[in-house]
Amino acid sequence: MSVENPTGLRGTSMALAFGTALCVGVAGSHAAIVPVMYFGGDMASSNLGLPVAPTMTGQELGGGNGDDTVRGIDLGLTSTLFSPPAYSGPGIYGGLVAHRFNAGTTAPGFDTRQLANDDDQDYLEFRHQGANRVVHSLLFGKDDFIGGGDALPVELTNDSTFRLRMTRTENLHEVRFVVGQGGNLYISQLSSTSGVFSNTVGEGLELTFADLNDVGNGGGWALYTPSYPILQFDASAATFNAMTFDDVEWVGFYLFSESLESQPRRWWHTREFEVNAFVIPEPASLALLGLGGLVLLGRRRA
Repeated sequence: MSVENPTGLRGTSMALAFGTALCVGVAGSHAAIVPVMYFGGDMASSNLGLPVAPTMTGQELGGGNGDDTVRGIDLGLTSTLFSPPAYSGPGIYGGLVAHRFNAGTTAPGFDTRQLANDDDQDYLEFRHQGANRVVHSLLFGKDDFIGGGDALPVELTNDSTFRLRMTRTENLHEVRFVVGQGGNLYISQLSSTSGVFSNTVGEGLELTFADLNDVGNGGGWALYTPSYPILQFDASAATFNAMTFDDVEWVGFYLFSESLESQPRRWWHTREFEVNAFVIPEPASLALLGLGGLVLLGRRRA
């Protein structure tokens, strides 16, 4: 017995239409937001220290006579802060810089730099002594994405979220989020300071992509081209635009502190970084969902 319907479709034809509609609905829906990156938890059984790159002298990043000094950790997008088996978390790329103006050959302070083991809540600890400008630009790559994001395209939709939790933020002046796609890095216009952070598990700075992409309300993204030793982002010279990110390759965060003469110490503990986004299913998966619709309809007709 065929099923009458207003469009004139009968039996199998209607079932095919139902299955096709189901495929389109799933493909166009962004309700299934899942974690695609998570840094945090128990990642090491002991403290893991970090070396720093040799001091670079004769730099001129702040204007003057070429007498600035820079010291830091240069990772780029090819090496990570920590490696297995001592470390079990996602690869951390990017770089960290302490830059001292007009310092001759004096190396900037870079005193504590480690992944600190703290039971089941390890954290990145960096302590900088001295009147330095300090920049951290830390990135996490697609190879370490979770929730299927390592193999499938990852899209940022309005309800995607970025969350950063820090439990020590001494003299932290600026926090931004970073996204990489198509061989470029982009940095958010929306930023915040240490006042938003909390010691409470699960809390911290959390923003939706809708907010981060809202140019009319201080959102948007600008091209970010860090090149060690210059990792600082100059927002005053940047152009911010709304962006479409439908094949995300990198996510991360940017921390900045201006040079302080009277309060030289920066001490930062980064506990968690999480990104929730939409993982785009493979066409074959959508076809299976459509077949599921056919089966359900077939059972109803039986």
